[in-house]
Amino acid sequence: MRNMCGTIGAVAVIGLAGSASGQVERPTLQRLEIRTEAQPIRVAPVVMLHGSIERVGDWMPYEGPRGQHDLCRDYRVYDCYGDADANAVPDDLSGCNMGSTRWSFGSAYCSPFYTNDMTLADDTILSAGAWRADVGWQWTCAGHAEEQCVIAVFTQTSDPNECEPDSHDYPGWIFDFGELRCNAGGYYYASLDISSLGRWELPPDGHGSHIVAFLTDDGEALASCAQTMLWGTDEERVGSQGSGQMDDDNPPDGFHDPQMECYTYSFGTCPDPLGGMLQFWGERDADLWHRADFNRDDIVDSRDFVAFLNAWRTCAFGSDCTGNDRCTSQDVICYLDLWAACPR
Repeated sequence: MRNMCGTIGAVAVIGLAGSASGQVERPTLQRLEIRTEAQPIRVAPVVMLHGSIERVGDWMPYEGPRGQHDLCRDYRVYDCYGDADANAVPDDLSGCNMGSTRWSFGSAYCSPFYTNDMTLADDTILSAGAWRADVGWQWTCAGHAEEQCVIAVFTQTSDPNECEPDSHDYPGWIFDFGELRCNAGGYYYASLDISSLGRWELPPDGHGSHIVAFLTDDGEALASCAQTMLWGTDEERVGSQGSGQMDDDNPPDGFHDPQMECYTYSFGTCPDPLGGMLQFWGERDADLWHRADFNRDDIVDSRDFVAFLNAWRTCAFGSDCTGNDRCTSQDVICYLDLWAACPR
C-alpha cells in the first residue's frame, strides 16, 4: 500500500538508532486515578517510510463513528486497556480491583513513542482489520501549560519480546487533539474510531505489535514529554501480550535502540506483565463467539438471555462470552452487549 500513495507531508522522525550498552534507570512505577477523556479534531492516513512518519492523505475532520456497529460481529480483539462495559472509559472489574487507576513512571519520565507486542483473540477475522483503537497516555509536556497533542497508531509484525527492530509493515492513522492541558497528576484516554475511513491492518498470523507515537506541531515533532499509560491483558481480558516493550527514553530522540531501549515489563504488579495501554476492535467469528441466538431457535429474544443466564450460573458450555476460560460477571456484560445489539 505504501508505494501506491504519494507523500503529502513529513511528520516526526521515528526509526532505529545504533546500539549502545546500558539502559536508563527509570523512576518507580506510580498509580494514576484521575482520567480525562480527549476527543480528536482531525485525522489523516500515514505510513512509516525510511525512519519517518509520512502523511499520505489530507487532514480530515474527525467525525468518529457513523451509525451503530453490528456488535454481533464487531468486538474487541485485543485488550490491554481495561474497559469492562465496552464504552472506552477505563475501568477494572478484574482481580486487580483498581478501578480507573493505571500505571505510569511519573511526570518526569518521557518516552514519546513505544512498541508493544500483541497476540489477538484466536477467533479474530484478521482480514477484516481493526476499526477502532482506544488509548491512554500521560501528557506532562516540558515546562508548558498546554501543548498540541498529536498521536499516531500503527500495527506491524515484529516482536519486541525479541528486541526485533520495528518492521513498519502497515499504514496507520494520525489524530490531532489540538491543545491539551498538561496533566502531571492524571492521564488522558481516547477512543479512535476510523470505521468510516478505513482499517488498521492486522498481522496475518494474529501475533505482532503496535506502535504509538506522541507528537506535537501538527505531527512534525515529538511531544516535549509524554508516555503511554500502562496496563495488562491478563486472563480476564481478550488477547495477550508478553513482557517486552521498546521505549524511546534513552534519550527521547525519535529512535528505538534495540540494546538500550528494549525493556522487560514484568514488575510483579497487578496486572503483570504491563504494556502500553491500548485496545483494538475488529471482527470475530460469529460461529464461535458472536451468536446472540443462545438457544439456537433462529430468533433473538428474551428466551436467549434467560438461557444464557441459566448456562452461566453453572459455567456451562457457551457461557464464557469473553473467551478467557473463566465465568465472571464480565461474561454477562459481554453477552448483554451482543444480545441488545442484535435485531429482534
